[in-house]
Amino acid sequence: MGVSGNGDRELAALGARLAAADTVLRNELRGRWRAALAPAVGAVKTAALAPGVPVRYERGLRKELAATVRSEVSLPVTGARVSIVSEGKKMPPGKRNLNRDTDQGAWRHPVFGTEAQAAAGGRRHGRGWKWVPQVWQAPGWFTVTNVAQQAGFAQAAQRVLDDVGHWIEHG
Repeated sequence: MGVSGNGDRELAALGARLAAADTVLRNELRGRWRAALAPAVGAVKTAALAPGVPVRYERGLRKELAATVRSEVSLPVTGARVSIVSEGKKMPPGKRNLNRDTDQGAWRHPVFGTEAQAAAGGRRHGRGWKWVPQVWQAPGWFTVTNVAQQAGFAQAAQRVLDDVGHWIEHG
């Protein structure tokens, strides 16, 4: 998510001034950025909780996806960086790519044989895996939602830039 207009140049200038700023001001800026990102983070989490597959197949997947979403704020000397991220490493083992895959709308996964297939002489569990496609009924829960939040975030970001710039210049 970016800030258009003079936002990028102002962020770079702000980053240079922040390099000389005290820790209290830097922490205040981080808090204000997180507050500015909070509505967008909430919207992404809400979108993750929207039904994406029939409920009988899901087994908590939406809650797991929502739990991976957070804001990230860093203040390097070259500027400020604010992001909304969905971290696959926070997903349970075997599901670490699902935040990306569900956002894109489809993925493949193994299914196992059933007792009926085993009774009929078929293979199951371990050797009888079959890979099948899975379609997520609400693709774009992350990217589309972030784009929709961009205008509101840009306004909040500009307010943060104005406030902190005023603090730096006027004490």
